[in-house]
Amino acid sequence: MNIDDLRTQIFVGHDLNVRLEFSGADLQLLLDRLAPLLRAPDLTVYDGVIRAGADEMTLGAAQAEALGKYLAKLPVTERREREDRYLTRLIIDPTYRRWNTRYVTLAGGYRPPPQIDPAYRQVLVRGDGPERQIERRPLKNIQEAMSLQPTFVLLAPPGAGKTTVLEKIALDEAHRSLRADGAARLPFFVRLAAQKPAEDPHSFLARMWQIELACTPAEAAAELAATLKQGRLCLLADALNEARRERYDERVQEWESFWRDLPAGNALIFTSRTLDYQGELAAPQVEIDPLTDAQIEEFAGRYLDDAGRGAALAALLADRHATLLPLARTPYYLLLMVEIFAESGDLPANRARLFEGFVQRLLDRERAKHLPGWIDARAQHVALGELAYAMQELGEGTLVDRAWACNAMPPQVTWPDGAEKPAPPAEVLHFAHGASLLAAMPENGVRFVHHLLQEYFAAEELLRRHAAGDDLSEQWRVPWKEREMPPAPRGEWDPLPPPPPTGWEQTTILAASLYPDLVDAVLAVNPALAARCEIELRGARGELREELRGARGELR
Repeated sequence: MNIDDLRTQIFVGHDLNVRLEFSGADLQLLLDRLAPLLRAPDLTVYDGVIRAGADEMTLGAAQAEALGKYLAKLPVTERREREDRYLTRLIIDPTYRRWNTRYVTLAGGYRPPPQIDPAYRQVLVRGDGPERQIERRPLKNIQEAMSLQPTFVLLAPPGAGKTTVLEKIALDEAHRSLRADGAARLPFFVRLAAQKPAEDPHSFLARMWQIELACTPAEAAAELAATLKQGRLCLLADALNEARRERYDERVQEWESFWRDLPAGNALIFTSRTLDYQGELAAPQVEIDPLTDAQIEEFAGRYLDDAGRGAALAALLADRHATLLPLARTPYYLLLMVEIFAESGDLPANRARLFEGFVQRLLDRERAKHLPGWIDARAQHVALGELAYAMQELGEGTLVDRAWACNAMPPQVTWPDGAEKPAPPAEVLHFAHGASLLAAMPENGVRFVHHLLQEYFAAEELLRRHAAGDDLSEQWRVPWKEREMPPAPRGEWDPLPPPPPTGWEQTTILAASLYPDLVDAVLAVNPALAARCEIELRGARGELREELRGARGELR
């Protein structure tokens, strides 16, 4: 790419696409003005406005995109300058500004959502056997957790904001590092789904370093080693539950050795879904607390600019839609609920319907732009469902190569009446990216913007296969009786560990929410998972059925 002639494109109006162009000189002037602001001690970055004292500038999405490309292509030979460029790109990268802004359907644009400050608890395990005690000690904030222990695993349910917490830490550490001229820790965010099966932690981090800091493999390995030795790395390793399954146990052992050998001064935070983590890293644990009733009402009222409507939403969750209240205690689901409530004044029956409405609104927004070559939204649903199902079936995380993704999708889809509809995979990926359903990743990778979205689309495809008569029992089958469980080290008084996850649990629960009769098929091979499906459906189907009550004895 010629750094003297950078172009980017941004959606501006209801059906208008404007192409903006920036010269290298334009971007250098922008960088010259931005750089001193980012080093100011009173810096704030909010909704694209960068402010330090009385000086401020606005950095639009198109400018940020072009400037990021410009910084990545500028030739740099000195390590210190390379780090500064990297930190600047991190701060202006829309990925790390995601916690600042979000698309709002009613407004037809982006605006800052209300900020929710999550509460945290440190998990302390004392003793063993009958003396074993687990204590959860409240923490003021994530910074207190980082001050108490250099390495820990941040645990929470799906949608609770684990990735957002890491991105906020990355921003804060980047600001601090720029101000300190290299004396502070360098934030380094990685997705564990990107780690290749044969890579050990050092090889994986060196490869990511080469990409993010735009240097040679030799420079990456040397600079990573030097940063670790100096105790200057803040490593943010996201989503252990999305890591590839091949050689998973071996790689987890390597990560355990890595954190135990971490030189003093460095920090390392892993994240994982609570139910998918079995303590395999043997690291300290911190949990994100669910949102309280007061936080839910406050967030809704501020987002809707109407405290009364926020109270009305909270009342719905406390009464007619009480089955959704546990979901509303996670920020991702709460945001989806507030957006749906803003349009309809009501809420869907369950979280699968929540995703259904959310995805439909995103695709409707793209269709309204009158984009050339638009593919029928139903065809996109089917194609993305096949992609998501293939990714789940692969069992190797949530990030795949773009070419692999294209091969996983059909060139056309078939309607129930036998009619075929073209769905060129490359075009489907293009429109899904524009709709904020997919995200492009380094090294020509692609992923769904949230693991929950991948599971929702996989649920749609699972139902299509179930309707076609496919045998899906292997997706649900796990050892669930004590005599079938794999050996596990535990004391005499410790409970039996839960069955090993298959990776299809959330997908199956979402599918059952769309088609409740699926529970019967699940019950035959996995009563525990069938019970989880039924619990989510309880509001629509009443009490747990007799078949599930009867399975309790077998579970013992």
